[in-house]
Amino acid sequence: MLMELLLGILLLTGCLFLTTRKPSKLPPGVWGWPVIGCLPSSSERLSDQVNKLRAIYGDIISWRIGCRIFVFLCNNDLVKTVLTRPEFVDRPDLFTYDVFSGGTKTGGLIFTNGQYWKRNRKLFLHQLRDLALETDIQQEATYLVEDLKEHVRTPQPLPLSCRMATINVIWKFTAGTRFDLWDAGLQNFSRLMSEMRSSLQGRVALFNALPWLITVAPNFLMEKLGANRLLYNVEKITDFIMPFIEDHAAKIDPSQPRDLMGLYLMEMQKEADSPDSHMSWKDLAVVTIELFLSGSETIWATLHWAVLYLAKYPDVQARTQREIDAAVPRGTLPSLLDKDKLPYLQAVINEVHRIVALAPLGVAHCASQDTQIGEYSIPKDTVIVTSLESCLKDPQLWEKPEEFNPSHFLDEGGHFTPRKEEFLPFAVGRRVCLGQPLASMELFIFLSTLLQHFTFSVPDDEELIIERDPREMIINAPKSSKIVITERE
Repeated sequence: MLMELLLGILLLTGCLFLTTRKPSKLPPGVWGWPVIGCLPSSSERLSDQVNKLRAIYGDIISWRIGCRIFVFLCNNDLVKTVLTRPEFVDRPDLFTYDVFSGGTKTGGLIFTNGQYWKRNRKLFLHQLRDLALETDIQQEATYLVEDLKEHVRTPQPLPLSCRMATINVIWKFTAGTRFDLWDAGLQNFSRLMSEMRSSLQGRVALFNALPWLITVAPNFLMEKLGANRLLYNVEKITDFIMPFIEDHAAKIDPSQPRDLMGLYLMEMQKEADSPDSHMSWKDLAVVTIELFLSGSETIWATLHWAVLYLAKYPDVQARTQREIDAAVPRGTLPSLLDKDKLPYLQAVINEVHRIVALAPLGVAHCASQDTQIGEYSIPKDTVIVTSLESCLKDPQLWEKPEEFNPSHFLDEGGHFTPRKEEFLPFAVGRRVCLGQPLASMELFIFLSTLLQHFTFSVPDDEELIIERDPREMIINAPKSSKIVITERE
């Protein structure tokens, strides 16, 4: 009996050694204990922890978190080189990625792979190209201006109507509809999206590090680690979106799909008799949720950051307003045709993207095969994470990386220079953020329209301290601060 016990312990030890042995030629970094690796601190942003490791190990870092190998890229050239290689196109199997499609990668746009991703990507780009979104954004900006007139001269956080306006743009794109900025349904949807984003961070990330845990975890553990809360929020948002899909399905117009839902359902109808088709209402709901999560939430946060920086730096704001006044007559809505006449505004928007680094670690990729990055071996299924924040604040690329300085994007003659090789807030490669054109359009039109009508300032006898919201662990969202909105004469 004793010999059998000793043999069992020996076999278990051997299995643990073989399955947790560090592969040779990995990038330098942290390996940790068998099974659990080295779990990140829950009290500090992962991006901040990566920055500390970079100071020790350099621009490419391996970190075994749970039973998975993560490799972090913290250099602009590394990021561009790796993300443009075909073996790094896929997304990893992470619980917080796959939860939207019910634990599979057969639905959605951002977190799926293969033919599912290619098909939905094609539909999205088709709709983005054909839909006259500029007019819709201008209309939404006009509604927002009228609402902000009700909030002038009173120190307060930036009104939530700004957030509702960005959500409305996505509603128009996906479902061809919009809500009043203070509509109860829109407010409820916004609250659901906030709860969704909140439930994607924190202890629930343990299921990403230990994927086997989700299959054995009892309900009390699912509850304690936040998995049940996340699943509940996905279900609630799906329930909110489904009636819009049902309404579209009942009114399909093959000759003129008016939005993304209509286009998707039309294609789904064409493939109805194909045994290889995986299109479904559920997949469309996942696509829609992902667009709201990655689109409206990020654009709202960036717009919020921009207003705070303009309030803190009145000289920058005044110069931007002078440029807008000279290029766009009062009573005329700014449009994309005005972009070339507004180089300083474009520089301000890019500088906000740069200094904020909204998605500091981007969206993860994975290695689809055993491969190499330079001299280092990268095993199949390694999770690849890009430290976009490191790239956007690299002192070798940016003159004053920690300062808000729109001159980073201006040449000596004051002309806008996009610096495409160094400026990677939307990542790069085939998985570059698909919503980049929409985000750029929204921020340009919203910000130019708001500055045409209002000045944002710091309340008297107060100091505006711009800092990240400590509750947000995934994106660099701003901590809300009071500002004063003054209508321009």
